Formats: sequence, structure tokens, C-alpha cells
Amino acid sequence: MKKQKGYLLIVALVLIVIVGFVSTMITSMFAGSAQINSNILQSNAAFYIASSGLEAAKRDITSKGVGCEAINGASQYTNNSLFNGAYTVTGANSVTTTTLNAAISSNATTIPLTSTNNFASVGTVVIDNEFIDYGGISGNALVNLTRGAGGTTAAAHTISANVIQNQCVLTAVGGVPSINAAEGKRTLQQTLIGSSFSLNNFGTLPGAITPGLVVAGSISLKGNSSVINTSVTGSSANFKGSTIVAGGAVSINGSANTKISDGSGGEVASSVSGRNGIKGDIIYSGNYDISNINFSSLWDYYFTLPKSTLESTVAYIPSSRFTGTVVPNQGAGNVIWTSNPNLHGNVTVGSPSNPVILIIEGNLNASGNVKIYGFVYITGAISLNGTVMIKGSVAIAGAVNLNDGSCSKGTNSIIFDSGILTQLGLMNSGTSTHYLAPRNSREVFN
Repeated sequence: MKKQKGYLLIVALVLIVIVGFVSTMITSMFAGSAQINSNILQSNAAFYIASSGLEAAKRDITSKGVGCEAINGASQYTNNSLFNGAYTVTGANSVTTTTLNAAISSNATTIPLTSTNNFASVGTVVIDNEFIDYGGISGNALVNLTRGAGGTTAAAHTISANVIQNQCVLTAVGGVPSINAAEGKRTLQQTLIGSSFSLNNFGTLPGAITPGLVVAGSISLKGNSSVINTSVTGSSANFKGSTIVAGGAVSINGSANTKISDGSGGEVASSVSGRNGIKGDIIYSGNYDISNINFSSLWDYYFTLPKSTLESTVAYIPSSRFTGTVVPNQGAGNVIWTSNPNLHGNVTVGSPSNPVILIIEGNLNASGNVKIYGFVYITGAISLNGTVMIKGSVAIAGAVNLNDGSCSKGTNSIIFDSGILTQLGLMNSGTSTHYLAPRNSREVFN
């Protein structure tokens, strides 16, 4: 009986040890699982914090005209607290151009360049109308390609075709509870595709002028319409071509005219109706040799991206939304694309403090009390009737004849305004880069 009790005692001790060991293992497993879950939660929180930082920076760059690298060191992007963590966002821009060193097919896996100097180690290039992502550089070639990126179509490209890189790479680091002492940390990147705009000053003409109105075809001014540039007087070095440069004929009828500065802060008529009424502020094919201006490709004087490519990346506003008292301003220096707008009544696009670059596919018809502030590029014709005012500068492309109905009735005016163009970064041969199309973000593993 004693032996049996001793045996049972040993069994009981073994069971106690086993139960204790199992309990310890279970406790350890639950503790480990809890820690794993905590790490996952911290990591997920860091991801969303980094994403929030990217969105904030992207909004300011694409909608408020903030420069790509202007966010570096800014307080709202440096160790900025958010929820239970913080984020830091930095920007690195890359703007460079080269050419293809050989033709490539639509399924080519490398891009041979004349030079890879100044290209980012990874990024996006534009060739003709195609966006191409690349993951590295090998010698003078871009490798690890994603063809037809950003919704474009992969295509063959000829030797010497321009290869353009214009991008802003945003890097956001999110940390919980902080970046420097992070229990959860994530790093995200997003690439914004940019386009450069330069208001061509036609430096081949006298005075390296920046005209108020550039027209590829002919133009007819009627009624009380005016094209005004008070930055010049009749004796200014850049007087010639200061109001209008046209690829076709220019006619002025009735009380229509062009106006320049009178030298004392006021306006004075320059070119008017009648025989010999057109003065030197208007340059056209009949009174000046402008054969060195290729009006058939006027787009290339102003934009670095092909038209179809830019159209796919900028903010598009349907013409039906150009109604009411104010078309919502999309931000300083923002680029807006629309098609054949008919603006009637009280409509204001942009403002003196927030001008826009407005690209119109087709024709612009405006009547009533319409005001537009910024640079306007029109692929078709323009017809203004009423008290329409465009303040900034206007370019009208295509081989169009802007006769009857164009700038024809009422007191319409196109006013060159260097202050508005300066805000857009387009004065004094300046080039302004606007970042337009966000690409998908990617995670960077440290």
C-alpha cells in the first residue's frame, strides 16, 4: 500500500510538472501572439500615417503650387504628429531630357539613351505619348521597364526621339509612437508626373517680346474690343509685337483697337481701324517676316509634354460646370483642361491672386460678364461677345481664321498682365513646372 502511494505521488508530481509546463507554454504563446498582434497594429498604423503624409504633400504640390522640394524641412511635413504617431515627407525632383540612342519596339525591355546623366535611379520617362516606368539604370540604358504606364499605350519609338523625365518623388516615413523611437515604422513613395510650361517670348523677334495674344491664323477685332499691353509704350524696346502676333492677317473695324501705356500710368490707343491703322505693336505675316515661327506646332512653344499626354494627366472640368458666378479655383498655378466651353452670364475662372493655366480643346465662346485670369491656350477659335475680359495672356493654335464673330461685339478685352503670369512662373523666360498625375505609391523596404 505504501509502495502504491509512493507511485501515485510520483505520478502526481509528474502531472503537476506537465501542467505547469503546458501552462507556461500557453501563457508564452498568448503573450507572443499579443506582441505579434501589437506589432501588426503598430505597423498598420504607421502605414496609414505615412499615407496621410503623402496625401497632404501631394495636395499642396498639385493643387496649391508648392514646389516639390519646398516641402523639405517644412514644419508641417517634418516629424509632424498625427494620431498616435508622426510622419516626415521629403521631395526630390528630377527634370532632364535626352534622346533615344536607338529605335525601340513596343515590347522592348530596355531603353538605350544618348546619356543617363541627371536621370533618377528609378522613375518615369515620357517618350512621345507613352509613360514608361523603370526600375534601374545600367550603363546608358533604363532597365526593368513597365511599358504603357499611367494608362498610356506602349508603342514603338524612333531613334533620336526625345526622352523626357519630369517627376517629383515623394518619400513619406510614418512611425508609431514616433519616427526616432518607432515600434511600428513604414516608408512609402509616390511619383508625381510633371509638365513644364514656358510663356514663349519669341526671342527671335525684336525685343524678345511676350505678346498679349498669339494667333496661328487671322484675327478680326470689331465693336469696342481691345487687346491691351500697358507694360510697353510706343518707344519701348519691346513695343513691336507687344499686343498681337498672328500667323495670318489682322483687321480692325469700328471702335476696336489695341492699347499700350501712355507713359503716365494710363492707356492710349495704338493700332486702330482704317488705312495704315495697324502699328508696330501688331506683328503678322503681312507686315513682318515671321517665317521663323512655326505656327503649325504652336503647342511646342509652350509645353514640354505632347498634347494627348498632357490631356490625360491634368484636371478635367466638363464645359457644363463652367456656369454660375465662379468656377471653383483649383489652386495657384493649377492646370485645367476643358472642351468647347460656352461661357454665358457671370462666370469667373481663376482670380488675380490664384490664376490658372486653362487649356481649351476646341473653341471658346463667351458672352456676358465673363472673367478669366491666367494663361489660356485654345486649340480652335475664340468668339467673345459682351464684356468678356481675359487677363494674363492668350495663345490660339491651329490654322484657323478668326474672322466674323471672333472678338467681335461689345467691350471685350484681352489684357496682358505680367503680375498674373509671374504668379504662374511664366515671366522673363521663366519655366514653371506643375506636377499633375500621381502614380501609384510603392513601399520602400529599409
